[in-house]
Amino acid sequence: MHIQDSGKEFEKRALAVARAIYDPSGTQGPVIYQGREHDGAFVNDRSIAVFEFTTSRTKQKAIKDATKISDLLRHLQGIPDNRFKMAQGYFVTADEPDAEQRKAVEAVAKSSNMHIVCMSLLTLRRQLIDSENYIALRRKAPFGSTGFKLTTTNPKTRNAQYIEPILEDITSGGTLSLEEVVEAASNGDRFVLIADFGSGKSEALRQAFERLRKRHFKDAATQRIPLHINLNDCFGLRSPAEVIRRHSEDIGFPGQDSLVAAWRSDACILLLDGFDELVPYRWVGGARDLRQVRRSALEPVRRLIADSSPECGVIIAGRPQYFASNSELLETLALTGGRVLTIHDFNTEQVQQFTGLDATLPSWIPPRPLLLKFLLQNEFFEDLPNLAYSGAEAWLDIIDVVARREADRISTVTPDNVRKLIARISSLARGGRGQLGPVAIKDMRSAFHEVCGYEAEEEGIQLLLRLPGLGATNPKQGDEEERYFIDSDLADAAYGIDLASYISAPYSRHPLSSSVSWNTSTGTISADVCAAELTRIGFDSNITSGAIKKRLDDQFFDSILFDTVAVSSHLGTKPSNGLFPFFDEILVPRITLSGDDGYLSHATFKDCVIETLDVTEFDNSNTFPTFHSCLIGKIDGWSQLPASYQDRFVECDIEEFSSTSQTTSGLLQLPIAENDKVALVVLKKVYAQAGSGRKFHALARGLPLSERSRVPDVVQELVSMGYLSRATAKGNDIILPLKARRKDVVAVLSNPGSFSLSALKQ
Repeated sequence: MHIQDSGKEFEKRALAVARAIYDPSGTQGPVIYQGREHDGAFVNDRSIAVFEFTTSRTKQKAIKDATKISDLLRHLQGIPDNRFKMAQGYFVTADEPDAEQRKAVEAVAKSSNMHIVCMSLLTLRRQLIDSENYIALRRKAPFGSTGFKLTTTNPKTRNAQYIEPILEDITSGGTLSLEEVVEAASNGDRFVLIADFGSGKSEALRQAFERLRKRHFKDAATQRIPLHINLNDCFGLRSPAEVIRRHSEDIGFPGQDSLVAAWRSDACILLLDGFDELVPYRWVGGARDLRQVRRSALEPVRRLIADSSPECGVIIAGRPQYFASNSELLETLALTGGRVLTIHDFNTEQVQQFTGLDATLPSWIPPRPLLLKFLLQNEFFEDLPNLAYSGAEAWLDIIDVVARREADRISTVTPDNVRKLIARISSLARGGRGQLGPVAIKDMRSAFHEVCGYEAEEEGIQLLLRLPGLGATNPKQGDEEERYFIDSDLADAAYGIDLASYISAPYSRHPLSSSVSWNTSTGTISADVCAAELTRIGFDSNITSGAIKKRLDDQFFDSILFDTVAVSSHLGTKPSNGLFPFFDEILVPRITLSGDDGYLSHATFKDCVIETLDVTEFDNSNTFPTFHSCLIGKIDGWSQLPASYQDRFVECDIEEFSSTSQTTSGLLQLPIAENDKVALVVLKKVYAQAGSGRKFHALARGLPLSERSRVPDVVQELVSMGYLSRATAKGNDIILPLKARRKDVVAVLSNPGSFSLSALKQ
């Protein structure tokens, strides 16, 4: 659908264009002369302009209206003050006038000795604005964050393939395609597109601009001009006209006033990118004041939308965490009745299409266009088998590029401080009601002061409100606003960076150097990233021993101590004599033991909760931790406690063991081929924990010596069939699970007696 072309609606649109050209103040318009209504008459210091608008295509209508125009022009010219003003008449049609209409108007003009022209609304609009020049210049300028340079030292030249996003309608439910949104906006509907960093908001608006551009050039008479504005460029502005003029200046469009006039005449459709990027004023108060800060910062945007014609479509995009609720978002942007959309992360198929890779990608790969584009351009995918097994190095680079991208939009905060701030807030989030938060805004401001050395003012507040990876809670009236991490992998990776800053200087005044309020340890990603960060900044494996000793000396037997011990295991730290970790009342989601676990092998757990104790890699070592009065959800790899380790479990409550058929010994007793048995053991070990791999040499642990020689060939066969992938990390050969295969492997392990490698190939 498009702008209607008939009757009163056409006259209204045409009058708006005429008024924008001859009377921007809007004080003149239709007049009555000699008992007849004239559609428009405008008199200024230099000229007289009289208009008649029609959807009719008849010759008789042209003669009638041209005669009316000539009569009114003669009357207006006869007024003494108008004697030396240029007089012009316009007979304006909805469609291009035909030859008969043109001849009729020319005849009336000649006989009356008046200057009257016959033209379409499109031709009249061209006097208002050169839309072709505007669109050409706009296409050359950046579209929000799509202009951000992702590449580092070794950029790829090929571009990622654009993938149509899946847009969820939060307001009414269901999903929409981008084409459906463009169609609805062309018809006057209004949308807010919210999604976190890297999800493709700016690219979606750029694609919408391109589609609206094609519509406009295909039918310029009825399709509005797409007006795409980067709101980040509008700091300090107050009025809609200032916003549009600044936009014109930024892209080099000379007709600033004509673009304002085009907007006022309902000739535009608004595409507004980055409502969260307008810098608010200084905030010193509470939650209610923060809402006012946002309202003040977005005043020009709100007025731009509110002052637009009701038929003007709007698509505006930004991060959801900037506002405390969608209702505040819609009210602040003058979009009451608008629809809120969000962008889904890519699914596995879309990731493969975007990257152009047919290979099954590791499970840690972030499913967002910006991050995938970064990985693609920096050749992370050039050698898929050698991707780090948990993506630790990639996550460090991803957080680096996220920090650079945020600092690129804010002049007063360096990329390094943005990186530190994300990491510090991830630590604060662990002290919330869960691993991901929430974190109060006031605590985020304190973190900003710790990291940057000064209070968060205008741009600092903006950074906190739109910090990537965070979502906003919906507080009750007057309550403090809070933020939480919406991406657990990003939160864990960022926490790994902050943990590394503590471990590297355990005697400093780092927040993690004291006792913390949370009792839940972190996961594999944090430990991997922390180890990679320590290695990157030049520390060897022994650095963790100092942090472990300091924490034990301070009698902090908490989750930070466990996280530090976990990092030491990843680094392969050799335990110091007499240094035995002790943990009291902590919750550990998973402990994986191999018999070669450094400090962890000598640790004691008291009154702790361990959700899963994984001994599938354990190789009957003499070293094994001790558990006193602990609750253990499941021991994975044993069907019961071996007699030789019963003294290591003192007054413990173990809820579940692996079934005999799911243990290594049970799988090895199945009546299937030997290689099939080994394949089941390997698959079970590798897929035991989502998102992480296993060291190749550990896969043979627990197997009889006679079966260990089969592991290399079995692993190679599973890799060739696309069920496993190989990687190299810190000199170790790592075997990775593949996200796309997890469902298949779970099905295989649920019915191991019918498994065969030959059937898996089919």
